[in-house]
Amino acid sequence: MENLYHDTRNLDKIAINEYGLTEDIMMENAAEALEKSVFEAILQKKMHTICYPIPILIVCGGGNNGGDGYTLARRLAGNKDLKILLWIAKQPKSPQCILQAERAKKNNAIQAFTQLDIATYNFDAHTSHLLIVDCFIGSGFTGTIRAPSDAIIKQINILHDDGAYTIACDVPSGLPADCSYSNVVVCADKTVTMGALKTSLYCECAKEFAGKIECANLGIQSTVFENSDFEAQLVELNDTQLPHRNNPNTHKGSFGHVAIFAGEKPGAAIIAGTAAFSFGTGLTTLVLKPTDSSDFHGIPNCPFTLMQSQSVPTNVTAVCAGPGLGRNFEEKKSFINQFAIWFSKHTNTPCVLDADMCYYPQLKDLLHDCSLAQTVITPHPKEFASILHLCNLATEEECSIPFIKNHSIKLVQRFCKAFPRITLILKGSTQIIGYYEPQINNAKQEDENQRVQIYLNPWGNPCLAKGGTGDVLAGLIAALLAQNYSALEAAICASLALTLAAKQGLDTGIIKSDYSMSPFDLIDAVKELK
Repeated sequence: MENLYHDTRNLDKIAINEYGLTEDIMMENAAEALEKSVFEAILQKKMHTICYPIPILIVCGGGNNGGDGYTLARRLAGNKDLKILLWIAKQPKSPQCILQAERAKKNNAIQAFTQLDIATYNFDAHTSHLLIVDCFIGSGFTGTIRAPSDAIIKQINILHDDGAYTIACDVPSGLPADCSYSNVVVCADKTVTMGALKTSLYCECAKEFAGKIECANLGIQSTVFENSDFEAQLVELNDTQLPHRNNPNTHKGSFGHVAIFAGEKPGAAIIAGTAAFSFGTGLTTLVLKPTDSSDFHGIPNCPFTLMQSQSVPTNVTAVCAGPGLGRNFEEKKSFINQFAIWFSKHTNTPCVLDADMCYYPQLKDLLHDCSLAQTVITPHPKEFASILHLCNLATEEECSIPFIKNHSIKLVQRFCKAFPRITLILKGSTQIIGYYEPQINNAKQEDENQRVQIYLNPWGNPCLAKGGTGDVLAGLIAALLAQNYSALEAAICASLALTLAAKQGLDTGIIKSDYSMSPFDLIDAVKELK
């Protein structure tokens, strides 16, 4: 895992005050990393074989991000293979930016201008042979990009759309630090972020803009530069802990028994059950609504690997409720109410809550019961809006989908503080996993400084945007809970297994295309994980 930071300016101060670095040294190292990426891009796109000299457009703002750009221009100037174009989008303002701008302007090989008319400017080549370095607006920005900055970013993106290769310095200009959606953001092919990774680069809002992300060393190793004051952690595909069986002396009972409540739409429960059985659980049972008839037939055409029962098995080690369960809340004997009654008597049983359970009117009370067990709840944004409303955690405005998508991490933190020891996965193209374990101090009071643990899984593939994918995830989590994973471990590992299976499934052909995947294709890909 990698640490993610909301803002690294405090880390810069520590590097200066504790390790003797200067802003000048750090800026030189930042420019060196950008310079390396420039030459890598030239070779990658084979610009040197098509265009001579290669135009490098460096867009500089007035802060230290602009200072990085001026430093880069100075380092590149004089290279006969390059034509350095310096777009002074904003006049230098910070002391370091002013200093670097003065140094750069002393080099006659740099062609500088304050405005760029894309329609009339002659780059001496097609824009597909142009390389742009975005050093306009750095990290720490929040709010709305206003004129004339919005026009500058749009001009950069016009060139990018025409084929120019764009490298962003630290973060793409316009990308908010709070992971909200901006009105305009530079679309980069690569982002060279400085010193430490930024949370915003891995949120959904950056999916279309950050490109490949690389972290630059500013003069000290990241293990020294970083501290414990990180906002979140990035889970990586190699963090996946699959439920391999290493003990030769075992039986099916050694790997747990998952019970999945199958309600109005049993197909969702079949998907979840098949996923659980395929992810290591020894036994999987679909629990069906009891009927008055003694003639029990079960679900037609149900896979033989899934048992069916009208009661919860006594040896169950994890349960899953929600996929296809139904929302018949008014009827006391409805299956969803029967699950709630059963769980109130078995509050130590590890549990996955998904889909329809997110709309259960007594969800708040149920979640307080769940705090005694290893519990994972897995909403998508619309379901999360219902959870926030039912648990009185948000206003009507805050329960809207746009607000949730713009404040996802803060709302996950709020939920986790309200329901300690329950793991939440907010599903999306970047999955946000939250967990809070209260720490009690010597005065037997909760430590108010204890943070919610936040993990981001940004490795999702568009092929996962299909009905049934959430049911697969619920089944994978339930399987791991049944095999004695903690709720947090199960959430992280199942989330990673889902995204890794999608990636490898496409690579190997198990999943035929990015648009045709079915839940069972995904389960087949999970089976192939090593």
